Amino acid sequence: MEKNHIETDKVNGSNDHLGFYLEHEISPVHQNISNLSKHMERRNSLYRYLGLPKGYFSGKKILEVGPASGHNSLYIAACNPDKFDLLEPNPVAFNEIQKLYEVFKIPHSTPNVISKTLENFEKDQTYDIVICEAWLGISDYERKLMKKLGSFVKKEGILITTLASPAGYFFNMIRRLFANQLFSEFDNLEKKSEKLLMAFSSHLRTLKDMTCPHIDWVQDSLLNPGFLTMHPDPTMFFEDLGNDYSIYNSYPRFNSDWRWYKSLYEEKKKFNKVFIDNFLKNIHNFLDYRFVFDQRSSMLNAELEQLCFEFRNVVKMFEDQKNNNSISQAVVIIDKVKQNIASLKSPLEKSIDEVLNVIKTNKIDTETISQMKYFKKCFGRELFYVSVLRDN
Repeated sequence: MEKNHIETDKVNGSNDHLGFYLEHEISPVHQNISNLSKHMERRNSLYRYLGLPKGYFSGKKILEVGPASGHNSLYIAACNPDKFDLLEPNPVAFNEIQKLYEVFKIPHSTPNVISKTLENFEKDQTYDIVICEAWLGISDYERKLMKKLGSFVKKEGILITTLASPAGYFFNMIRRLFANQLFSEFDNLEKKSEKLLMAFSSHLRTLKDMTCPHIDWVQDSLLNPGFLTMHPDPTMFFEDLGNDYSIYNSYPRFNSDWRWYKSLYEEKKKFNKVFIDNFLKNIHNFLDYRFVFDQRSSMLNAELEQLCFEFRNVVKMFEDQKNNNSISQAVVIIDKVKQNIASLKSPLEKSIDEVLNVIKTNKIDTETISQMKYFKKCFGRELFYVSVLRDN
């Protein structure tokens, strides 16, 4: 398997997401389930693409790690698993889960909510299915937790989690760069959130099927330091899990394999390598959810991914040090990204030009950001879901 070209963070300590939530006593990852039927149908569609129809969950032993306020867990509970454990250490989210299930009227299996971190959770059993959405990142510390997560899956069981490419974060990293120039040193969480809503609500309104409240999105994506840890890419993921796991399905699907099934045995299977090869040819498709381009050179995409990761580092440096040199570095990288994707012949070039103009003219204020014509519609595919099988 190819060695990933991106170096991960050398970070130890507790997860930044959880630390941010505990500090501010929040759980900013709610879902709008006023139309419960539509919410359940969305979750059904996701799991269907991951190769898991509704009937598959019935009678299974399932663990979900980090369910937050529990909205997404409702679907699994309604599939009537034999055992359903929810591992949620945030007291705010823990209480919200309990309240949510008190009013959940669809027949379901009642989950067992465990108020522990993944670090402190020790298994006395393994599970048929383990789920962990939109949480574990690329720091050394969190990559070890991914390995621990995999240890809870029984042989021939399934792990469902989220991976990413740095390219999918590019446009929201630009938003973070803007966001951190809107605050004063005296602004608290409430004031920062208010300014961000003024600047970015017009952007979020372009996402027609968005189910997350705007206030939650700005706090989790633009203020939460955990956002900067991103999610691992497939190479990191399979490297961490070792040879025990192989790809089953993903959403979105970009993997194709035209080999003859009779040739897929012993060392010839290489399911994970074929998946990673397809991922490398599709990295540019994570830039903006509105567009699907033809596959292109893995070399060009490796360059794109590296540029987007470097941009993340520049944004992090600016947040940590407020150094204006970071802004000039950001301009250079944004321009290189523009050159890298020029051959795609897409409207993204206008969006990037608009961003560069705002930065170079130093017109970074809530009104200017809210009125951006092209950039406001740019949102990457920040994460994608995978289901993987434990073979050994």
